[in-house]
Amino acid sequence: MTASSAARRRSGSSYLWMVVLLWWPTYAGAQANYSDWETPSGLCQPSCRSGYECRRGECTPICSPACSAGFVCSEGECVTTDSVPSSPPPAPLSRWREPAASSCEPSCRSGYTCVSSRCVSLCNPVCGAGEVCTAQGECVLDPLEEPVDAPPPPARERDSSADSIVNLHLDVAGALQYGVTPTIEVGKQISGYLQLRVMNSGLASYLTLGRDRDDDFRLGVGAALGVHIFTAERGNMRGVYGGLALEYAYVETRDDSRNFVLHRIHALVPQADFGYRWAFGDFLLGVSAKLGLVIPVEDRARPIGRSGCLNNTCGGEGPVALIPGVAVDIGWFVPKSSDD
Repeated sequence: MTASSAARRRSGSSYLWMVVLLWWPTYAGAQANYSDWETPSGLCQPSCRSGYECRRGECTPICSPACSAGFVCSEGECVTTDSVPSSPPPAPLSRWREPAASSCEPSCRSGYTCVSSRCVSLCNPVCGAGEVCTAQGECVLDPLEEPVDAPPPPARERDSSADSIVNLHLDVAGALQYGVTPTIEVGKQISGYLQLRVMNSGLASYLTLGRDRDDDFRLGVGAALGVHIFTAERGNMRGVYGGLALEYAYVETRDDSRNFVLHRIHALVPQADFGYRWAFGDFLLGVSAKLGLVIPVEDRARPIGRSGCLNNTCGGEGPVALIPGVAVDIGWFVPKSSDD
């Protein structure tokens, strides 16, 4: 073997060893599970906060898409910050990657760390609006941030008659009792009313207003002044209500078969009612229970013919009587004019 051949062999061996030495770090990096575009998480300064990992020197979210405010990424899922236990503070960076904290003067405040003599957020990436960085390097909602006021609920639609201060109604149930009662009422939450009673339009008037079975009911009218108090807030004169009233009543009865006498009775009727009133646009419907006390004030008896007032039936008022009843009012609200 010539000297030149030996020299070429030594040169080839040196070249082979050089290739091995250059290839070995790449192989070792692959064995350490780092791809050619990834870098160890320690190269991100400061260390990535929970839910992020270091890639190419930047913190990128593990969860895709990134979690919204108030949530953090844990094991690839977005969970609330309350369900994630607080993590210990991140390990300090090595000397060759971060200068000592004392190089920042004055010292960094809570939520910040010293990197290259500058105070930077301890949370990497930095927190979003409405969040603060904790000493553990995690973003949480700012307790001092004023909550955004929720939009007020839509206002409940008011009836077209909500502002009306006058209504007219009629008790149709009076047709089976002591007569229908046309009524005019004025007010808001407290109202006053004037009520008329036509006793001849009620069935019970013919059955109970006579003094005895031979005494026939002939005529009866009444008028009442009263007050109602309503609880509804969505309009005037509607909802639950109660009230008091005083009624004057005039009744005529006639006995043409036995005692031959004509009675003209004047009475006062204090009464109370309690009920509920609905409004459907301008239309109203109400139901109530009533209780009245009939107090005869005067009984003017007049004999009929020569045989009148037999058996001394011309004197004395009738007894005090307690009369219960129910009312079913139907009517309408008078629209309020634009000038009111």
